[in-house]
Amino acid sequence: MRAVIAVLALIAFLCAPSPALAGEGADTEADGKAEGCGNPKPSKGLFASIRAGFSAWRPSLEFQAAAGWSFGAVGLGVVFEDSPWMSFSRPGIDAGALHFGLLLQYRRQLTPKAGLRFELMAGGSALLFTTYGYHAGTVGMWLGARVMGLDVRLGKRFALTIDVVDLSLPIFHPDTMPLIYPAWRWSIGLAFY
Repeated sequence: MRAVIAVLALIAFLCAPSPALAGEGADTEADGKAEGCGNPKPSKGLFASIRAGFSAWRPSLEFQAAAGWSFGAVGLGVVFEDSPWMSFSRPGIDAGALHFGLLLQYRRQLTPKAGLRFELMAGGSALLFTTYGYHAGTVGMWLGARVMGLDVRLGKRFALTIDVVDLSLPIFHPDTMPLIYPAWRWSIGLAFY
């Protein structure tokens, strides 16, 4: 909960109008570059991102790469993710699962420097290790979502991405004895828009 409050405070800080610009008059809506919490339009074209994350609730790591095409605020793409699983009860890291699928992204630019991002992911998941009742190579389905991710611009085309609500749900054999490994992760990465 504290992480969500911290992200909201950062958004409020980034949306605050600059004191130096406060006396210059109204927003410059005509050229699409609004000050304060104006809404510059997200760019169209290729987007790509890489990120790393960690879940303490169901211990796992996340290493992800995504690419696609942005149609403005909405983007469609593909995503690949390696997710090693860990346990606090025994040492070591299992190979976990490899997730792959489609990505639907919505971006809302708040200021020229910051924006919010919402993402839905769906596809397949391949188990990378053998565990009781399941063999390495078992394929299942995978669902993922990121809610209210923060993009902080580092330049014209690059952004730092911060996600405190990064959900992942691989499901193996839902018809018999399902193996489900949900994870609520925090992640950070770099994006190109």
